[in-house]
Amino acid sequence: MSFIRKKEIPPGSGNYYNYLVESARVNGKVKQVHLEYLGRSTGKPINSINVVTKTDNSFKKEKVKLLYENKELLNEKGIAFVEKTINENKNIWKGKNIRFKIIVEKRNSEAATNYSLIKGKSYITLKLDSTTFNDIPEMTRKTKQLSERTSDFTGKKQKWIFSTGDKRHYLWHELGHIDYFIKNDSDTYIHRTFTEEQKKSIEKNVSAYASTKYGEFYAEVFAMKKANMKVSPEMEKLYKRIEKKDKTISPLDY
Repeated sequence: MSFIRKKEIPPGSGNYYNYLVESARVNGKVKQVHLEYLGRSTGKPINSINVVTKTDNSFKKEKVKLLYENKELLNEKGIAFVEKTINENKNIWKGKNIRFKIIVEKRNSEAATNYSLIKGKSYITLKLDSTTFNDIPEMTRKTKQLSERTSDFTGKKQKWIFSTGDKRHYLWHELGHIDYFIKNDSDTYIHRTFTEEQKKSIEKNVSAYASTKYGEFYAEVFAMKKANMKVSPEMEKLYKRIEKKDKTISPLDY
């Protein structure tokens, strides 16, 4: 069983920090095993929400630990938007043992995901930029602008950066990473890059960002599927091969 422990460091300093620990039997004795540092304690309770997951063909409520750090940096609309989008994609972790943490902060990028697997449990950290998710109308405008196609993919005109113009794109993209991580219990393969021939084809059929490496391609196509957009047969085939960690992908061989 895992739980959160608050520890004062150094003793008597008044500075408290949260740690995720797990009870484990070591040499016949039950001890606390450190799993992850959660950040400085604010003295406020850590929040969680109920997520409905499907297991054994029946629905039941499982309390997925959706923890927050700096939740107070998000306004009510931002929190509702994030939690609604996550719940709409609950099938990603269907039947899985996960721990989901959201860190809200002022970032240089809109969102990012980290993943680790410890003793059969998936630990997911979703980092969100407070400025972006506190202004849904501006986020919608920016996403739409970054998804607009241009006729010139090689010149100075703005590239087609994102595969969709939906306001949920940032979260869909990160959920695409999470979907891959959970299916493969790894994130090393996704850092592979494409050849120049592959990049040109991906840029035209998915997005410029998708052409940067395997992981971004998978996440961008995942977002297209969420938006009910048509994915070309060639891109669908490549998506499936990356999903299965096919190491034989070669230029134009998809």
